[in-house]
Amino acid sequence: MEKRRNNFIGPIILFITAFFWGTAFVAQKLGSDYVGPFTYNAYRFLISGVVLCVAYLIKRKVNKNKVSVEEENRIKDNKSKKWIIINCIIITISLFFGATLLQFGIKYTTPGKAGFLSSIYILVVPIIGIFFKKKTKFYTWIWILIALTGSFLISYQKGEGFDFGDILILISAIGYSFQIFFIDRVNKYIDSIFLTGIQLLGTGLLSFIVKVIVEPFDVEALGHGILAIVYAAIFSSCIAYYLQVVGQRTTPPTAASLIMSLESVFALLSGLVILHETLLLREWIGCGLIFLSILGSQFSINTRTVKNNEENG
Repeated sequence: MEKRRNNFIGPIILFITAFFWGTAFVAQKLGSDYVGPFTYNAYRFLISGVVLCVAYLIKRKVNKNKVSVEEENRIKDNKSKKWIIINCIIITISLFFGATLLQFGIKYTTPGKAGFLSSIYILVVPIIGIFFKKKTKFYTWIWILIALTGSFLISYQKGEGFDFGDILILISAIGYSFQIFFIDRVNKYIDSIFLTGIQLLGTGLLSFIVKVIVEPFDVEALGHGILAIVYAAIFSSCIAYYLQVVGQRTTPPTAASLIMSLESVFALLSGLVILHETLLLREWIGCGLIFLSILGSQFSINTRTVKNNEENG
């Protein structure tokens, strides 16, 4: 019974993650009007990374005499610290790659369209899994196609093609796909707060280094964009990325990517509320298809889990 209950905790956490990410598209769009992509990401990720790393140090000091579950898992599965570090580096570089291209691309498109294009990771994640011998069930591919159809209906604009910004966001989805996949690989061997903090801090440092080289320091522009940066730092980065790591502990990466694709729905709705954009019938249908794909995939996964538990006694 406990296992069945836990099957729903991860998806609920990832649902909240998608909400924060989706609403952050508006903040990212507003922030791009004032500061450059590297400046925005540098301060956004540095703030959230420092907060989480400090929180981890406090937690470690409180529990200094206790052996963590993550350490026990690492020893039990014979995973070296070097292996964990390599995976963390890949996660950080993947996040830097994805976040940078997304911030460049969002300047030239709407939050709703950006939400759809970035959600292409729901297709890329299971493809990456093929190369690591992680099979995706046939029914999951069906739900992925339904979700992509819904996202397309949300973003489609008659007469509009793909511009340079759209292409950048599409490519950014590859970075986010690797980030999602490699978090799943290392998740149970490392503390959730530390894993989140280290990838955000690393991304912030990389962004800051490039920012110093290619973008000028403009105090006035930074002042105008500070609210958008702080919102993304607290909600989209500090809270949402931590929730992503926690949620993925009990959710397979492909299913997790499906749930997190709800960010495209929340991006659309936040644009509706904050930027006073209008919603067409096809966009409502698109939202419905995404919700259907998520509910369907979760029902399939949990039905199969219950069946396997019953068969195993």
